[in-house]
Amino acid sequence: MASDSKITRTIRLTPDVDSRLIALCEHYGISIHNYLTNEIGKAVSRDEVALRSKQSADLTLSKMLESFETLLRQQENDKDV
Repeated sequence: MASDSKITRTIRLTPDVDSRLIALCEHYGISIHNYLTNEIGKAVSRDEVALRSKQSADLTLSKMLESFETLLRQQENDKDV
């Protein structure tokens, strides 16, 4: 996907959240679109860090388990010899 291509998403807000969002954007002097895309970007980055950390930990545990299983098989083979 090219860096200049965009994806359109649609969201539904409660009237309360919408009025609070409008007030925030007016206070900051930015558009609702800019506010939402910035906040979504922050949330995605934060959650992606957590996801990658979990994936890394899962991979590490998987490799450790493989190593322990290999060692166990080697020990069992040594006992049989």
